[in-house]
Amino acid sequence: MKTLEQFLSDYLGKSKGYPDDKYVGECLSIVKIYIKECFGINPPASGSGSACGYWSNFPNPLGEVFEKIEDTPDLIPEKGWIAIWKPWSTNQWGHIAIVADGCTTGTLKNWAQNWSSKTFQLESNRYTNIIGFLKPKSIINDMTDNEKTILG
Repeated sequence: MKTLEQFLSDYLGKSKGYPDDKYVGECLSIVKIYIKECFGINPPASGSGSACGYWSNFPNPLGEVFEKIEDTPDLIPEKGWIAIWKPWSTNQWGHIAIVADGCTTGTLKNWAQNWSSKTFQLESNRYTNIIGFLKPKSIINDMTDNEKTILG
């Protein structure tokens, strides 16, 4: 599996599609590639034909590698989390992106396609319409005590 840094090195500045180069430049396409290449699971359909379906439907097998974290005014998401926007008046599908470093309670730094460009790039947004985040589960937290001892 790739690290986030390897993923970014491979795809920043490009416009990607998923699956099989379909839906090129769409926000959910790049996130599905991220899930497949960095977490080793086949990304499911959203169940709604929209980015926000990854929150509202949380389709299997997302729960194997992510937990849902609701957005709150004090939350500062961490690099590598997946941010999900609910639909709004001018966007019936919502939006989805990968959280970058440098977030504050007022600014969400993220890598995305199809916000200001079909190219995968760093963006800076407010938290308006963010419904929540998919936080990668910690492999260490899922280990047994014996496995933790062996790891060292």
